[in-house]
Amino acid sequence: MSQKTLEYSYLGIFILLTLGAFWILDWLYGGIIAFAVFVPYGFSLVWVMGKLRKPYYEMMRKRFNK
Repeated sequence: MSQKTLEYSYLGIFILLTLGAFWILDWLYGGIIAFAVFVPYGFSLVWVMGKLRKPYYEMMRKRFNK
């Protein structure tokens, strides 16, 4: 397994853990707090994934175009 694959799997685990934490917060305190935290988190996550995906695709394209 390459270093990049490990990074992506750690990112996936991190996302699952944070989603679990938000679900527990939502269950304990009701939807308003969790929603107020989750919306900016979701947007920033999408932005980070977009930033990561472009170099990842370029790397894959170079690998397959050999």
